Parts: sequence; structure tokens; C-alpha cells
Amino acid sequence: MTTLAESAHGTLLQIGDGDTPEEFATIAEVLDITGPEETLDTIDVTSHDSADHREEHIPSIQRNGNVSFDVNLTPSAPTHQALRDDLADRVLRNFKIVETTTPAKTVSFAGFVVGYVPRRPVAGVRQATITIKVTGAVQVT
Repeated sequence: MTTLAESAHGTLLQIGDGDTPEEFATIAEVLDITGPEETLDTIDVTSHDSADHREEHIPSIQRNGNVSFDVNLTPSAPTHQALRDDLADRVLRNFKIVETTTPAKTVSFAGFVVGYVPRRPVAGVRQATITIKVTGAVQVT
């Protein structure tokens, strides 16, 4: 059987304040992107009436979790400085992950930068891991 896998190379992560392409900037030097996570909380509703002495649950809050990504840290890149500033200033931003799948897919969400961790390895390039806490709905189009 031939694989249906598609390369993720060329995926863009964009930061912006609006919904039009002109209002989004592509974050420079992005490496691996993880998320947004999707989980569903449940509530234990087990009672004395529960069948076979088994626990029972009902769905509760759907959580979007985080988006995290690594960058080749380039302090002169305006998007890298903007992300660091947004963490300090607690700014809510709109983000897009533009995938290169066929057909193309876009994951849109709002979030706060909650982590900015630079790395300076002895044998390697400067990098940073950035974490965004997603708030509200995640749209996939």
C-alpha cells in the first residue's frame, strides 16, 4: 500500500492582530511546531445506582492546551522580539498555522505567549522554545 503521509516542510506559523493576510506576519526561522493540544475534561457522576459498580463520567470542558515551537533564535527578527514583548506585556494575539497539505489547511486561534526559553548550546546554534496558551475556539479551515 502506498503511504498517504504528507511532508510538513514549509508549514508557516503566523502572528497577527486581525483576520486578513496583510495583518499577519510569518514568524522567522520556525522549526518544530506542536499543538494545539485538544483534551476533554470529564466529571465523575458515579452513584449508588451505577450499573455493575462501575464509575460513570459525563463530558465537561474542552481544553485547547498549548502550542509550542522552536525557532533558530534571531534577536534581530521582529517576530522574535514581538513574541518576547507579548509575554512581558500579557498581550492576546491571533495566530495561524498554515499547513502545506493538499488541500491546504489553516489552524487559527488566539493565545498568550506564556513561555520563552532561549538555549545557547556549546556545539550548536542559538534557539528558543516558545509556548502559547490557546484561549477560546480553534478554527480549522
